[in-house]
Amino acid sequence: MKKDQDVFTLSAKEVCETLNISRQTLYAYVSRGKVRAHAQQGDARKSLYHAHDVETLLASKKRGRSRRAIAKSTQSWGEPVLRSEISHIDQGKLYYRGYDAIEMSKEATYENVAKLLINTDLNFDPDFKFVHIEGKNAFVRMLAAATHILTTNYPLEEAERNGFILRSLLAAICQIETLADEPFHVQLAKYFSQDDNFADIARRCLVLCADHELNPSAYTARVAASAHASTEACILAALASFSGTRHGSMTSMTRWWVGRAAMKTGDEKVEFIKTIKNPPGFGHPIYPKTDPRAEELLRYFDLPDGWGEIVADVEKTYGLYPNIDFALAAMEKSLGLRPKTGQTLFGFGRVIGWIAHTEEQRESGKLIRPRAWR
Repeated sequence: MKKDQDVFTLSAKEVCETLNISRQTLYAYVSRGKVRAHAQQGDARKSLYHAHDVETLLASKKRGRSRRAIAKSTQSWGEPVLRSEISHIDQGKLYYRGYDAIEMSKEATYENVAKLLINTDLNFDPDFKFVHIEGKNAFVRMLAAATHILTTNYPLEEAERNGFILRSLLAAICQIETLADEPFHVQLAKYFSQDDNFADIARRCLVLCADHELNPSAYTARVAASAHASTEACILAALASFSGTRHGSMTSMTRWWVGRAAMKTGDEKVEFIKTIKNPPGFGHPIYPKTDPRAEELLRYFDLPDGWGEIVADVEKTYGLYPNIDFALAAMEKSLGLRPKTGQTLFGFGRVIGWIAHTEEQRESGKLIRPRAWR
């Protein structure tokens, strides 16, 4: 994997002019972690500065720093801003620890991402038998498995815990007691589909969904971790947040809404689309145009009948483009997969990110405890 340093694009002069600050203030921002710096190629004595960090500071200065303004901004994709090395989004691109996530998804596996984000080797254990987990669908079984791990006192060394959690959730999803000596995405693909070609698509899903900055579920995991909750408890808290209709369950809502829209014709279709201002599966506040995860995933299967027309109609009506929820819903429909497949792959992929956020928050030693305002 090649690490992308193109996000460091601003000179010290450009930063100071943009923020209207002195060089000394810029250096103070760097020392406090507010602006990231990287040695300029060809001249290690000079630094380039992270464009997104500067944009965030500029927006903060424009908004003002009153307690009320900061509190309000927590509902508008702004504060709180937490320092994190796990993932970041810059100029429409997603990075995992500095590596382009889209490029990683072309070849990397779930195991590779686990090694990168949480330094965990997902070793095969042929002798261990996992407890049979009941649940009406794969996502519910994942929730139930997380609860079981939390409430059962397994004698685990700390170094073994992350791998055990991930293997346990995989076994619960696939309804098996003993895992095969195969990559995680292959075992998931065999459970969800009889099509051998689905394995590579499942792999891409897991990699693309591994983390996405401070989304609601990741932030939930960090809040729990800041209170010194166990890793299992943090994952369960994150899963509960992820289950909401404005997060992980948005995939199911997208499949229903786009499917309904695609069944309509003429004026009836136009009116149906206009009745909702935020069509499920379209748009993402972080990306100015397209969600790169959706754009990449949609390359590997055909859209279901009529879905392409809905994409064009929503773009024309609202100027919005498909996001990852749309791509996962389209994947389910196009490949004949059972409902909740997309949500389950999304959630299971994201477990790695939740563990990474849990560990990073613990290392910070800080309690997340905002103030209220009225």
